[in-house]
This record gives sequence, C-alpha cells and structure tokens, in this order.
Amino acid sequence: MYAAPFTIDKGRAALAAILSAFESPPHQGRILAAKQEAGNSMIRYQQVVFPLCTEIQLGVIAQFGFQPDGEGIIQFTQHIKMMEREDQEVARLAHLVKNYFIPQMTPPPMSHGHLRQ
Repeated sequence: MYAAPFTIDKGRAALAAILSAFESPPHQGRILAAKQEAGNSMIRYQQVVFPLCTEIQLGVIAQFGFQPDGEGIIQFTQHIKMMEREDQEVARLAHLVKNYFIPQMTPPPMSHGHLRQ
C-alpha cells in the first residue's frame, strides 16, 4: 500500500515520467510494433499493446513509491483520478497517458452517406 503523501506535484511528475518512458527510444519502438501488430482490432490491441504499456507504467510508478503490481496500479490510478478533478495539468497528462492504452478508432468507411451492404 502507498504510504507517503502523493501530492499533485508528484502526480504530475509521475504522469510526465510515464509519458517520457512511452516516448523513450527502446519503448517507443516496442509500442509502435505492438500497435502495428494489433492493427484495427480492439481485441488484439488489448492483448498486445495494453499489457506492454502496463509493463512500462509499472516500472515508472515503482519509482514513485507504488508497488509494481496490479494493486499498485489501482492505487496509482485512484490517486490520479482524484487529482484530475483538482488540477488541469494532471487531467491533461492523464489523458495523454490514457491515449496509449486506448486505440484510436477509425470509423468504418461509408459510401455516399449510406451504410455498405
């Protein structure tokens, strides 16, 4: 369980560190490859990209005093959700982090305003 006070400044720093980890050369290539492997499949995205991003995030939150496991990620997420309501920068950074976990959805092609049949 997380014991030390987790302040808004620490929340901002943790989220920035997660984003930095995602964008670092070793992880960025792995994430890109996983996204390409998943393609447009939400199921494949959850099987390939989500676990990779979670693994990277666990390594970062451990540096901020959270356990690098499922319980630690839940506690971290709960702290961040509370902080999002109080601080716009935490909300902005949290949104950027979430974008790594949730795929960009491409709407199905339409033909002249009619659904394809």
